[in-house]
Amino acid sequence: MTSKRALSIVLCASLTVVLGCGDDTGAGGTGGSGGAGGTGGTGGARDGGADAPRDAPMIDAPIPDAPVDAPEPDASPDAGPMCPTPIRALATTDSYDGTLMGMSLNDSTSCQSSTQGPEDVFTLHLDAQTALVFSTAGSRTMVDTVLEIRRVCEDPSSAVACDDDSGPGTTSVLPVVLEAGDYFVLVDTYSSSPTTTGGDYNLAVSPLQFGYSETSVPSSCDDLTTGTVLTLTPAAGTSIDDAASAITALPFNFQLAGTTVTHYSVTSNGFAQLWTSATGMPSRAFRNNRIPVPDAPNGFLAPFWDDLSPVTGGNTDARVASFGTAPNRHFTIQWTNWTLFDDDTTRLTFQAKLFETSHVVEFHYCTLTPGTVTPDLATGGSATVGIEDLTGTVGRAHSFNTAGSVSTSSALRFTPL
Repeated sequence: MTSKRALSIVLCASLTVVLGCGDDTGAGGTGGSGGAGGTGGTGGARDGGADAPRDAPMIDAPIPDAPVDAPEPDASPDAGPMCPTPIRALATTDSYDGTLMGMSLNDSTSCQSSTQGPEDVFTLHLDAQTALVFSTAGSRTMVDTVLEIRRVCEDPSSAVACDDDSGPGTTSVLPVVLEAGDYFVLVDTYSSSPTTTGGDYNLAVSPLQFGYSETSVPSSCDDLTTGTVLTLTPAAGTSIDDAASAITALPFNFQLAGTTVTHYSVTSNGFAQLWTSATGMPSRAFRNNRIPVPDAPNGFLAPFWDDLSPVTGGNTDARVASFGTAPNRHFTIQWTNWTLFDDDTTRLTFQAKLFETSHVVEFHYCTLTPGTVTPDLATGGSATVGIEDLTGTVGRAHSFNTAGSVSTSSALRFTPL
């Protein structure tokens, strides 16, 4: 069986000969032959899903939104010989108008391999865990920016967060939860040429109003044997592959990143969307994306967003059930006995739980049976795991295309900050 991803790669390679695989074919881009984002990127889907960040094919470097940075030694006070001298220290509420110029000392970042244009560097010191948003989306920004936060300025492997083009056009928006310590903030220029001249930009720093912390908790799948089986409707045909349920009322009001939601829908591809009303168009996107991305789908819980398929004759379904009594109920969504398009010997059953009052979200993994073709896919090797708000600008990513990122031995708990 030919992989959908393999087909898209072959198509892109073929188009390059004639047209080039555009780099910034989305709003604000200028096109080019370098990247693989735009209208054919990793986030695209047959139902009009999100375009990918420009460098999305480099899936070996997952870049989560709003990560809780793991404890590490404080950043080196010396930027190092291969890093520009920091301009100044940033405050947690700050704005700086700058101009990128000169030669690049940093030619790649963890989310974009082509940053050979000039860069500016800032320092940041935090006395406690802090949720912040870094943005170059202001009107002064006239250059294609990449934002990255590192522990050690000249060491890309010390990056704790990175963003390329999540903002309007080719600007960057990077929500992140950082532990206490010292950091370097890089404002870099996307370019495949070291002679790029750069341009004006604005860097804004502000508190992140809503975000999530993440912890690991013991796994405990609810028994949904008698749960309500949802009707999953495809865009065409009768198969529940790439299908979605109707928008349905939740048993209680819930808050997603500070916004009250009252309804939900479930897609066959391992994520559920939350809605403020019964009006909307549920996504059937099979091609997963990083978190956050403003393009659709937004407002979702993704315990295992991947190109899932029903098991032939295997009682595959999506079902729901409510447990407990008000005001301490929880609502569970279960994906039962699914497989993967890229390895149909895989078997997956997993749950998303929404908790009343606390607005906590948990992901539980009941069965993750590796396939015989690509075993790593059963533990998240080509999946997005995390939460994204209704606007696609705030979220908490656990992993992106990372084998071993989920397990039946533990669950993931996301707690609103």
